[in-house]
Amino acid sequence: KKILLVTGQRSYEESGASKIIEELLGSYLTARYSPTANIPDLNDVEAGITVYKEVVPDLIVAVGGGSIIDLAKLIRVCSSHEADPVDVASGSAEVVTRGLPLVAIPTTAGSGSEATHFAVVYVDKKKYSVAHEYVMPDIAIVDPALTYSMSSRQTAICGLDALSQSMESIWSVNSSNGSMRSASEAIELVLSNLSLAVASPSPSSREAMSRAANLAGQSIDITKTTAPHALSYMLTVSHSIPHGHAVALTLGSFLEFNSAVSP
Repeated sequence: KKILLVTGQRSYEESGASKIIEELLGSYLTARYSPTANIPDLNDVEAGITVYKEVVPDLIVAVGGGSIIDLAKLIRVCSSHEADPVDVASGSAEVVTRGLPLVAIPTTAGSGSEATHFAVVYVDKKKYSVAHEYVMPDIAIVDPALTYSMSSRQTAICGLDALSQSMESIWSVNSSNGSMRSASEAIELVLSNLSLAVASPSPSSREAMSRAANLAGQSIDITKTTAPHALSYMLTVSHSIPHGHAVALTLGSFLEFNSAVSP
């Protein structure tokens, strides 16, 4: 059996994931692909597909933050289609096959990408989202210990992403009883634990933030995100503002607006 690892360039080692995973996969043939961009870019998707074709793996394992997991989702889907990746990304080519099994292992606590059926990709600085049930990872392994190496700044940025996703899910017109429950629990966890995880992290606060991120992912898997996320992508591409930070910049204004217009 052959396994393709899709990982961050530094987070794979810094999180401690490399030691754990390589011990577990010692008897398997593995190849590792790490992208060059900080956001999921079409060029990196195509480079990953090239590695995929060279390796011909039986399984894909994504280890990293939301961008890495999104990238692995896209490599998995695009590699199983004859259509050009740019056509899959833009939606002009339909997703019709699942592709290889995909295991997602987050090393951050924010995006919840391990729990969603869509993946973001940038084509010439324009953001697209590939959404289909076949994009969803088959297995998600959420180990809070892999987030211990996150800096205070990264912890805050990722936590704000989880908070934004949850709030946006609650006010979304697509919300359901299930998404409301997941989003509400995520908000409670973030508000109770984010400042602790930033200033004085402990295993319990890290675990709470990992759970919050996964719950936020589950909620937007049902509702998708709304205006704060829609506006954030331009801020990230044009001004290099990290995703969670970019989303949080407008969250307060939209929360105030929605509170005024909500019946």
